[in-house]
Amino acid sequence: AVLCFNEIPHETLKDRHYYSYIICLGETENFELGKQICEIGLSITKTPYYRYIFKIYKEYFQDGNLKKLTRNIEKVFNQYDDFLDVFENEFLCVLLGNQYKRLGNTKKALEYFEKLHQLNYSY
Repeated sequence: AVLCFNEIPHETLKDRHYYSYIICLGETENFELGKQICEIGLSITKTPYYRYIFKIYKEYFQDGNLKKLTRNIEKVFNQYDDFLDVFENEFLCVLLGNQYKRLGNTKKALEYFEKLHQLNYSY
Protein backbone atom coordinates (compact mmCIF):
# COMPACT_ATOMS: atom_id res chain seq x y z
CA ALA A 1 0.00 0.00 0.00
CA VAL A 2 2.85 2.38 0.83
CA LEU A 3 4.34 1.89 -2.64
CA CYS A 4 0.96 2.67 -4.23
CA PHE A 5 0.56 5.85 -2.19
CA ASN A 6 4.08 6.92 -3.16
CA GLU A 7 3.12 6.73 -6.84
CA ILE A 8 -0.09 8.77 -6.56
CA PRO A 9 0.32 12.50 -7.22
CA HIS A 10 -0.14 14.20 -3.86
CA GLU A 11 -2.36 16.93 -5.29
CA THR A 12 -5.02 14.28 -5.98
CA LEU A 13 -5.07 12.93 -2.40
CA LYS A 14 -7.61 14.06 0.19
CA ASP A 15 -7.47 13.90 3.97
CA ARG A 16 -9.03 10.43 4.09
CA HIS A 17 -6.31 9.17 1.73
CA TYR A 18 -3.56 10.64 3.89
CA TYR A 19 -5.26 9.02 6.88
CA SER A 20 -4.97 5.59 5.25
CA TYR A 21 -1.42 6.40 4.21
CA ILE A 22 -0.23 7.23 7.74
CA ILE A 23 -1.74 4.06 9.15
CA CYS A 24 0.22 2.05 6.56
CA LEU A 25 3.36 4.03 7.43
CA GLY A 26 2.74 3.35 11.12
CA GLU A 27 2.39 -0.38 10.52
CA THR A 28 5.65 -0.43 8.54
CA GLU A 29 7.35 1.90 11.06
CA ASN A 30 8.33 4.40 8.37
CA PHE A 31 8.76 7.25 10.84
CA GLU A 32 10.40 9.90 8.67
CA LEU A 33 7.88 9.74 5.83
CA GLY A 34 5.10 9.39 8.41
CA LYS A 35 5.99 12.75 9.98
CA GLN A 36 5.91 14.42 6.56
CA ILE A 37 2.57 12.90 5.62
CA CYS A 38 1.05 13.90 8.98
CA GLU A 39 2.10 17.50 8.33
CA ILE A 40 0.42 17.43 4.93
CA GLY A 41 -2.71 15.84 6.36
CA LEU A 42 -2.90 18.40 9.17
CA SER A 43 -2.52 21.24 6.69
CA ILE A 44 -5.45 20.17 4.50
CA THR A 45 -8.05 18.64 6.83
CA LYS A 46 -10.83 20.47 8.59
CA THR A 47 -12.40 17.33 10.07
CA PRO A 48 -11.79 17.02 13.84
CA TYR A 49 -11.54 13.22 13.62
CA TYR A 50 -8.76 13.31 11.03
CA ARG A 51 -6.98 16.16 12.83
CA TYR A 52 -6.89 14.08 16.00
CA ILE A 53 -5.61 11.00 14.15
CA PHE A 54 -2.91 12.98 12.35
CA LYS A 55 -1.76 14.51 15.65
CA ILE A 56 -1.51 11.21 17.50
CA TYR A 57 0.32 9.55 14.62
CA LYS A 58 2.68 12.52 14.34
CA GLU A 59 3.52 12.04 18.00
CA TYR A 60 4.01 8.31 17.41
CA PHE A 61 6.34 8.99 14.48
CA GLN A 62 8.38 11.22 16.79
CA ASP A 63 8.59 8.98 19.86
CA GLY A 64 7.87 5.44 18.56
CA ASN A 65 5.67 4.64 21.57
CA LEU A 66 3.23 2.01 20.27
CA LYS A 67 1.52 1.64 23.65
CA LYS A 68 0.67 5.35 23.78
CA LEU A 69 -0.44 5.34 20.13
CA THR A 70 -2.76 2.41 20.80
CA ARG A 71 -4.29 4.09 23.86
CA ASN A 72 -4.83 7.28 21.87
CA ILE A 73 -6.44 5.44 18.95
CA GLU A 74 -8.71 3.74 21.48
CA LYS A 75 -9.72 7.18 22.82
CA VAL A 76 -10.50 8.36 19.29
CA PHE A 77 -12.47 5.18 18.63
CA ASN A 78 -14.61 5.79 21.71
CA GLN A 79 -14.92 9.56 21.27
CA TYR A 80 -15.93 9.52 17.59
CA ASP A 81 -18.01 6.34 17.62
CA ASP A 82 -21.09 8.17 16.30
CA PHE A 83 -19.11 9.84 13.50
CA LEU A 84 -17.56 6.61 12.19
CA ASP A 85 -19.29 4.42 9.63
CA VAL A 86 -19.40 0.63 9.91
CA PHE A 87 -16.34 0.17 7.70
CA GLU A 88 -14.30 2.58 9.82
CA ASN A 89 -15.44 0.89 13.02
CA GLU A 90 -14.41 -2.49 11.62
CA PHE A 91 -11.07 -1.10 10.50
CA LEU A 92 -10.32 0.38 13.91
CA CYS A 93 -11.33 -2.84 15.67
CA VAL A 94 -8.84 -4.77 13.54
CA LEU A 95 -6.14 -2.13 14.04
CA LEU A 96 -6.63 -2.00 17.81
CA GLY A 97 -6.91 -5.77 18.11
CA ASN A 98 -3.66 -6.26 16.24
CA GLN A 99 -1.84 -3.52 18.13
CA TYR A 100 -2.90 -4.86 21.51
CA LYS A 101 -1.81 -8.31 20.33
CA ARG A 102 1.63 -6.90 19.40
CA LEU A 103 1.81 -5.29 22.84
CA GLY A 104 1.03 -8.63 24.49
CA ASN A 105 -2.32 -7.52 25.89
CA THR A 106 -4.39 -10.52 24.86
CA LYS A 107 -7.42 -9.48 26.90
CA LYS A 108 -7.74 -6.11 25.10
CA ALA A 109 -6.97 -7.71 21.73
CA LEU A 110 -9.79 -10.21 22.23
CA GLU A 111 -12.11 -7.40 23.30
CA TYR A 112 -11.61 -5.62 19.97
CA PHE A 113 -11.83 -8.80 17.92
CA GLU A 114 -15.13 -9.55 19.71
CA LYS A 115 -16.38 -6.04 18.82
CA LEU A 116 -15.39 -6.75 15.23
CA HIS A 117 -17.35 -10.00 15.32
CA GLN A 118 -20.40 -8.16 16.68
CA LEU A 119 -20.12 -5.49 13.98
CA ASN A 120 -19.93 -8.13 11.26
CA TYR A 121 -23.20 -9.64 12.43
CA SER A 122 -25.01 -6.37 13.05
CA TYR A 123 -25.94 -5.88 9.38
